[in-house]
Amino acid sequence: MSSYQALREGAAWIGLPRRGRIRATGEDRLRLLHAMSSNAVEDLKPGEGVRAYFLNAHGHILADTRIWAFEDSTLLDTEPETRQSLAEHLEKYIIMDDVTLEDVTDSMAAVAVEGPQATAIVAKQVGAAPESGEHHLASSGVTVVATSATGQPGCWLLAEAGEESELIRRLEAAGGGLPPHPRMPRRCEWKMELSGIRKTSSIRPFRRSPGKWARFRLQRAVIWARRSSNGYARGER
Repeated sequence: MSSYQALREGAAWIGLPRRGRIRATGEDRLRLLHAMSSNAVEDLKPGEGVRAYFLNAHGHILADTRIWAFEDSTLLDTEPETRQSLAEHLEKYIIMDDVTLEDVTDSMAAVAVEGPQATAIVAKQVGAAPESGEHHLASSGVTVVATSATGQPGCWLLAEAGEESELIRRLEAAGGGLPPHPRMPRRCEWKMELSGIRKTSSIRPFRRSPGKWARFRLQRAVIWARRSSNGYARGER
């Protein structure tokens, strides 16, 4: 079974080494994030999470994030390109608030397991797997989050830096040779986010010509920027 078939019919693992992760600590962290994001963050309990946008003063999207609440901290997961700008944006508004931000991207390892059988495989290897979107739990020294990067059912596994290889080895053992998923499939049959740009089934990536794909992404980014400046909502039209 190819890795693409595994993602559609079984499960495949996907490395997430470059995603940005910012940890917020302090008593006012949820109140600050609630005031600055597009979702209800203030009432999150440990083990819960949400997807949220951070916007600038004009209502334009600065970052698409996953926000996960823990007992003594809150973790923000975002695209690699918005990692630094998001941290700088939040820092500007921390004045009298008891909030401290820390970039923990390099101190964490993350592996996604996605596909129809992903939850069962993760539960078998790690011991448990949450089923509700963006909820998470800790098991066997690993934080397991119910979320997805491909539109398929999935779980992300977060651990200390340097443990990615061990996570992959354990997953492959539990899944009977769980294959890695290619970073960019030949044809996307679901919406997925890659560097802030949405691809749908009507778009074929230029696999054999990276230059064409880069120009294609740039052209779409320019079009969306013009739409945003004219008051149009971001996204496909």
